[in-house]
Amino acid sequence: MKVRDIMTVEPSCCAVSDDLALVTSALFEKDCGALPVLSPDGTVVGMITDRDVAIASATRNRTPSLIVVAEVISGTLHFCGPEDDLEDALETMSLNQVRRLPVLHPDGRVAGLLSVNDVIRHAAKAPASGSIRRQALEAASRIGSPVRRPEEGSDDSSLGPAARRSPVKRATRSASRGKVPAKAKGKGKV
Repeated sequence: MKVRDIMTVEPSCCAVSDDLALVTSALFEKDCGALPVLSPDGTVVGMITDRDVAIASATRNRTPSLIVVAEVISGTLHFCGPEDDLEDALETMSLNQVRRLPVLHPDGRVAGLLSVNDVIRHAAKAPASGSIRRQALEAASRIGSPVRRPEEGSDDSSLGPAARRSPVKRATRSASRGKVPAKAKGKGKV
């Protein structure tokens, strides 16, 4: 099964220059917990969650209308493509403990959003013997569990095959905190 088969199409987004009051309104109006963050050229540069907004609002000595998204988003973006296998996307979510992945076209523009809720809704409709139910449950349970990563230079033979083949490198892009990263040109490009 491909990500495109169950992703949310045309998700609400925000801009790096938007303030947190505007983001909070969008999250409330759209009844969602996260928004893809767009650069001025329309490429996705991050995600902002309701938790990001709450923590930034509570820990900075400014009102939410004076805090911009670029100050809050992390420098790491985990994403997938519409043609990626759902199993790979779930593995990326599990390994990075994220509940949502922006689905990106090769040029970095948003194609959709994949959430654990999308997977669970789809799994609920699938035959009881289907592997999607097992994958959804495994992913949901691993997202909330601590991740054991190998120490540098250690033998990672005790880790499962998913951790050893590490699709995270394929589906992760890093940037400096608070700065807009370069345009995404596909998975694995940094």
